[in-house]
Amino acid sequence: MRIHLLLIILTLTLSSMGPTTLTAKNKRVVENRTDNSRALLKYSGKLTGSVNNVSMSINVSARLEVDSSTGVRYEVSMQGPKISSHIGIFYKFSNPYQTIIYNFVTHKSEVNKGGGAIEDHGVAVIGKDSVNNYLCTHLQQAKNSETQDFWMSTSVPGFAQVAGALKSIDPNLNMMVIIQSVFKWGGLVRLKWVAVTSQGEATTLTLNLIESQSGVRFPVGEFDVPK
Repeated sequence: MRIHLLLIILTLTLSSMGPTTLTAKNKRVVENRTDNSRALLKYSGKLTGSVNNVSMSINVSARLEVDSSTGVRYEVSMQGPKISSHIGIFYKFSNPYQTIIYNFVTHKSEVNKGGGAIEDHGVAVIGKDSVNNYLCTHLQQAKNSETQDFWMSTSVPGFAQVAGALKSIDPNLNMMVIIQSVFKWGGLVRLKWVAVTSQGEATTLTLNLIESQSGVRFPVGEFDVPK
């Protein structure tokens, strides 16, 4: 269940990307610069619902960093009463046939060589909406018991850099796969994912863009897997 949700979040938010500077106290400080080959996007949301008649409420955050000359760093954390997860995915353009998955909780890493691209079932255009001051295209994808709504905008800062960088990623790396029919509409501004089990239990994931910048600075080694 946890891995499945992480994959959903990874897949959906990889419709956009981002950078930073790391201090000794693990605080990230964004520094503006004129170099537009770098971009940063941050997302925040919540996972709610019930599993086996047990209610859950889990805070979810995601951070995406891209340097078009170096690679991609992507992190997802989930925090709740009975769950604590923080996973990072590192991709280098110099090594295009693998990603490295790093668990910040256990400090263990795993190399992913790819396992086939995820099937893209396409989306339906619902209309236009204004979300967080972005003019968005509202899309929807429904499959079996799952419904996913996306609000995408080409005005998201860093979208052009991300689009160019993602063309270099091997589509068979399913941990980095993009739902292409969503991505072509812009960067992700809002997501709502709903799944209903055969027992009638519903799980909802909402995710919103809370920060987006282009032309930010990375610290040295930002795209290296932690030792």
